[in-house]
Amino acid sequence: MKKIILTVLTIVFVTTNAGAIVMRPGHERPIFGAAMEKVDAQGHFELASNIFLELTKRDSYRAYNTDPTGMLLTYTVPSVKLSSDESDQFVSQKLVITDKRDVGCGSVQYIASLRPEPILHYLPVEKTREMQHRFTVVLIDHSQRVCEDYRPYLWEASVREGYGWCGTMDATMEIVGNPERVYTIQPLNEIN
Repeated sequence: MKKIILTVLTIVFVTTNAGAIVMRPGHERPIFGAAMEKVDAQGHFELASNIFLELTKRDSYRAYNTDPTGMLLTYTVPSVKLSSDESDQFVSQKLVITDKRDVGCGSVQYIASLRPEPILHYLPVEKTREMQHRFTVVLIDHSQRVCEDYRPYLWEASVREGYGWCGTMDATMEIVGNPERVYTIQPLNEIN
């Protein structure tokens, strides 16, 4: 009996520390992920590599709804430091899905952006707009596509990052990839 209890406690301890069991309401857990291939890039995205995109879902967000609620885009860029031990800089952007559209044939478009920053009331509105960081991902998901046309990649995404309001100096990137389901242990309220 002691061996069984110790085994169960060990399994719970290891899986909890490994992040497999989510015990926090509101936690964004990945549901699909893909290593993405860069097709085109401008600005600082030209140097981006090891690009990975995940669709996430908030754990306690409407258990009956399977739609994703966020995205996580990660990539590396060369470090700008001029030291002998130069290493790549890891960049991670957590985004909130703000819109979902049906684009025909079963394909779905998700538009995600950064959470809105609080407005600084001590600055004029024009100045706060200039300082705002913009980061947007527009993902077209063909994984449920029913038309007969061939799509080599199930995910096609456009990434745009910039500051201010005009967007003329924004960095852009076109990426493609094939998603895989990310398996995590679900909370009990989502199991049917």
